[in-house]
Amino acid sequence: TNRHTGPAPAGIGIHPYFPRPADARLTFRATGIWRNDTTALPARHEPVPPSWDHATGRAVGGEPLDNAFTGWD
Repeated sequence: TNRHTGPAPAGIGIHPYFPRPADARLTFRATGIWRNDTTALPARHEPVPPSWDHATGRAVGGEPLDNAFTGWD
């Protein structure tokens, strides 16, 4: 409930949780990422760095990521 006198834009991010076996891998292709600033908000867009490239699959949990990927195929 918005109790303010003005409108309150809002969004929802759905963060599903799945069981993770020890050998779980994540595979997807993207062309860019948003780098977060010191407040954890997206600040600048850039190409996916090699260490975040999941095109051939990467172990889940190997690298902490809290960024938005763009250019999904």
